[in-house]
Amino acid sequence: GLKFAEVGGDDVDLDQDNDTNGGHCSRFVEGLIFSKDRGVVMLGDFAHGVGKDGYLYEHGKWHKPYFYKHAEEVLEHGLSAKGPVVEYWPVRDYYYRHSRS
Repeated sequence: GLKFAEVGGDDVDLDQDNDTNGGHCSRFVEGLIFSKDRGVVMLGDFAHGVGKDGYLYEHGKWHKPYFYKHAEEVLEHGLSAKGPVVEYWPVRDYYYRHSRS
């Protein structure tokens, strides 16, 4: 799954995620900065299926927005949900998330 967590300012603490996973490190880590005080960190790992903590998102569809726009929308959703958002992506969609072809 891919977990989107908001970051901003000087109070960034990514160690909290590793504590909840028993010291497990994520296989994929990516960050996007939208402004001086606003960004998102995405922590990803392989999964065999869609978990109860998230939903399937197929980014490879022709009508989906650019990845950075999707991440920004997820960040807005996370602010209203008061926590990180988890999505499950097909591997191919994740690997080609920055490509429109």
